[in-house]
Formats: sequence, C-alpha cells, structure tokens
Amino acid sequence: MARTVLSRFESEALAEAALSRVAGEVALLDSAVLTAGLAASLTLDGLGLTPEERSACEAELNRGGYLLVAQAPTDAAAEAVLQSLASDDGAIEPQLLSEAPQPESAAEAAAEELRIGEREIVRGGARVRSFTREVPVQETVELFEEEASVSSRPVNRRLTDDEVVKGGLLQDRVVEVTQMREEAVVTKEAFVREELIVTKTVEQRVEQINETLRRTEVETERVEGSAAAEWRAGRRTTPQPPG
Repeated sequence: MARTVLSRFESEALAEAALSRVAGEVALLDSAVLTAGLAASLTLDGLGLTPEERSACEAELNRGGYLLVAQAPTDAAAEAVLQSLASDDGAIEPQLLSEAPQPESAAEAAAEELRIGEREIVRGGARVRSFTREVPVQETVELFEEEASVSSRPVNRRLTDDEVVKGGLLQDRVVEVTQMREEAVVTKEAFVREELIVTKTVEQRVEQINETLRRTEVETERVEGSAAAEWRAGRRTTPQPPG
C-alpha cells in the first residue's frame, strides 16, 4: 500500500530541490510541492489521499510555507524518503503518515508496477594539471668595447699665425675622449607553443532491466447461508505485468 510522507519548507526552491533529490533516490508513485490555496486543494484531489492523509496535508498547509508531499509504493520506500528528508537541513518536521486501517473482512487484489527512473552518477573523468618549471638557456652575443690610448710623436713643422689662432694653440685647453662599450640587455616574451583541447562525447546505450513483480489474486466462491440467500461478489482486476 502507498505510504505518504510530508515535510514543510520555508521556500519553494528548497522544497523543489529536496523533491528532486528524493525522486532520484526512491521511485515515487506521485509527488507535489504545494502552498495554501485553491491550486493546492485541486492537487490534493488528484493524489488520491485518504481522508486522514488529506486532513494532515491541509493542517500542514495552514501552518504556512511550502509542503512537499511524496507517495512511496512500500513501507521501506517511505522510510527511505523519510530518512532522506530528515537529513535535509531545509526540511521542517518530516513525517510519515500512519497507515490507514483496513477492514478485517476486506480482501484486495494488489500488484506491483515497475517504474524505471534515471539519475546521473560520476563514473570517472580526466584531470588536466598545468605547472611551471625553469629551463636553463645559454646564448652567445658579440659586444664591442672601445679603449682610448694616448701617444705622441715628434713633429717639427712651422706653424703660421693663422693655424695658431684657428687651432687654439698656445692656450690652456682640455680634450676629452669618450670610450664606448656595449652591454647585453635581456628581455623575455611569452609565446603559446601548444594548446590542449579537452572534449567530451555523449553516447547512448540501452540497458535491459530484469526485475520480478509480485501480484495478489483474489478468488470468490459462493457461500450457502441458512436462508439460502444468493450473493454476487465482484472481482477486482489488476494490470498484468509485461512478459
């Protein structure tokens, strides 16, 4: 029998995120995120709740916030939903509604349905790491350097007055000779030598699911009473599992 789990949240985003996570962990029969109003009432109509379950939902909606309603197919699944919500920091007072009492004389034909969902898991990947290392480089460059030297040589030549005046001879003066040399200037420039391109490809695969479903069958038979009264019992049918 389906079991219903409730939990309130302060915001719709928190409730939707919790429902998405729970649905990825447990196959739910039905679920909804509600807030007080006409839309909530119509949604509760469609969930097929018992009067007790609907009353509990309406009481939670009157307390404000957003209500997450999850219907699990079994007690174990409902407990899993309850534990998952209990571990959510945003969930407020998660609760598993009590199972509705069944009449002692009632007999039901029940059948399990196979629901297959999908969820993403991390199956590996690639890690790209870049690091910097220093590589010694040695180059040779030719540089020039000047060296000034002063020497004298004997000269015996008569000077004219013109040469004395124009050459500034026979006067105090200073002559400076500049020596030049080259020095190496080192600069560095960055270049892209190689590009690493990481791509992902998506492939579709088909996986066959093999599972066993349980089904309860109900048989009826005529019972003769003291008054020999005749009665007719209807038989409830359930969908036949594939295969």
